[in-house]
Amino acid sequence: MESIQAIKSYCDYLKTKANLSITVHFFHSDRQAKAVLAPLPIPQVHFNPYCTYLKQACGLHAKCLKCQEKALKKCAEHGAFSGVCHAGIFEYVYPIKYNGKHVAILSVGEYRAINFDTYLKKICKENKLNTKELSEYSTTLKTEIPPKEEIDTLIIPLLSMIKLVTAVTTESIPAVKQNSFASVLSYCNRFYTKKITTEILSKKYFYSRSYIARTFKKETGMSLPEYINHLRIENAKQLLKSTKTDIAQIGASVGFYDPAYFTRCFTKVVGMTPKEWRKQNKSNSL
Repeated sequence: MESIQAIKSYCDYLKTKANLSITVHFFHSDRQAKAVLAPLPIPQVHFNPYCTYLKQACGLHAKCLKCQEKALKKCAEHGAFSGVCHAGIFEYVYPIKYNGKHVAILSVGEYRAINFDTYLKKICKENKLNTKELSEYSTTLKTEIPPKEEIDTLIIPLLSMIKLVTAVTTESIPAVKQNSFASVLSYCNRFYTKKITTEILSKKYFYSRSYIARTFKKETGMSLPEYINHLRIENAKQLLKSTKTDIAQIGASVGFYDPAYFTRCFTKVVGMTPKEWRKQNKSNSL
């Protein structure tokens, strides 16, 4: 569909040209809306090393999800707003509607809050973290927060495109099929660093392994293992580029617990080893 390709192209533009980091987050209770929105080519996972480290290595994923739930509720009650999450990240947040209801938010973030250092020290104290190490992961956060007027100009067209596509998609895709795949995809996007197989998903969502595998391939263009490895490798690339963390440790943090397997998968997808990719893409600040 041309309109879906337009969304993909515009999201690529926002990322590469406008330097915006956007993600979409859903109300978990509205399965039909999630089923329509989840397959759209809009990021649902952000791979910023600072956030990844806090969620995976420090076990703060649950706290991040609670923060998202609060943002969803606030957006539904008051509309678009800006604020700072528990980790000191400043974000612009916009509501997404479906059938007249607030069902999701679009977040523009990865900006350091003005008092970011205060948040960092608090997190380190509460979770017994090394301040120097966490500071290293935070170097990729953006330090200059654009004015709201500038963000509005860029995001409102995207919200209009989403509204148009969802109106058409709702009439063309059976709800049962949407719900099953959207739930599976959402789970994979949230927990890709953990072990995920068709057997695990089958037991969780009460669909056959063959149905999940077949539907996943059809809707994403990738098999389940390929999709999980894609998410893990994208995460690893960000960590390789922006930190000095040991390569084996990076592999483990994104879900590859065997260093040799991590290197094989990375090389197959990227075309070079993690060490070679890091050398070519190393941040100037390191």
